[in-house]
Amino acid sequence: MTPLPKRKIIGVQVHHSQDLSNASAYGANMLTALEAAISKSDKQELKDLYSMLARYSKQISEHQRKAQTQMRTLSLVHPETFKQCVDGRIPWPDETEEGFEARCTCNDQCAIHDLGKDQEDFWICTCGECPQHVKSK
Repeated sequence: MTPLPKRKIIGVQVHHSQDLSNASAYGANMLTALEAAISKSDKQELKDLYSMLARYSKQISEHQRKAQTQMRTLSLVHPETFKQCVDGRIPWPDETEEGFEARCTCNDQCAIHDLGKDQEDFWICTCGECPQHVKSK
């Protein structure tokens, strides 16, 4: 039996389409809750809020679909750039670069040393390649 790896994956750099997806889901939840409140109170103010929120929720969903399409296109057209973005080495091309800080990968698993994968399986050693803590030569 192979021992468990000593290091764990901390995370990936999430594209803003995921944040927009969350906003869209939260908007849908608010719409559902407002519908329930309207069915119980029938107040015009709530109906007005519902109409306004429905317009905003639609706009958020449209932005989410556009961002998702941009991310998918990047993964197909420039897979290496996509991988670097997911790994947190570079910012997503459609996001601001200001304040970007490469994701620390010191605690990520190495496919070869931690997971025992063969180099023949297209795996490369990622030990000591943290973009934040690269040792200068």
